[in-house]
Amino acid sequence: MSGWGPKVIGGGSGGGGGLTYPNNTILPDPAYSTYNEISSVASGSWVDILVYVVPASPVVHIVRIEYGGENIAKYRLLAGASVEARDVKWFGDSLTGRWEFVNSDGGGLRMAAGTVVKVQVNHRRIGNPADFFARLQWREIN
Repeated sequence: MSGWGPKVIGGGSGGGGGLTYPNNTILPDPAYSTYNEISSVASGSWVDILVYVVPASPVVHIVRIEYGGENIAKYRLLAGASVEARDVKWFGDSLTGRWEFVNSDGGGLRMAAGTVVKVQVNHRRIGNPADFFARLQWREIN
């Protein structure tokens, strides 16, 4: 992600509450959410956990993505062909994570109409299929 875009706030687990923006304003939780799970994912290749197509109107700002699963894995967020965020969950770490996107105008990661947004996983444990999940939360700004 380049320096001019929204700030990505870490891959820690947990959630709840509003988002804290740079001016210390707390905004309410995102208004819209979608969730998906995939089961018995083999290791070694990128698999879509969740796919969302941005509608033509109104303007969509992604503000939070939660993800995780039963085993070690790499995660990435694609917006079109661009990787907007990535994370690796390994032994000794929490197997869940979260990306939060904030910017100075109170929005998040602004998405153009028609953009295909994907949360993907690359399961890293050979020989043990696992289940994974993702939740995408966004705001519509008119």
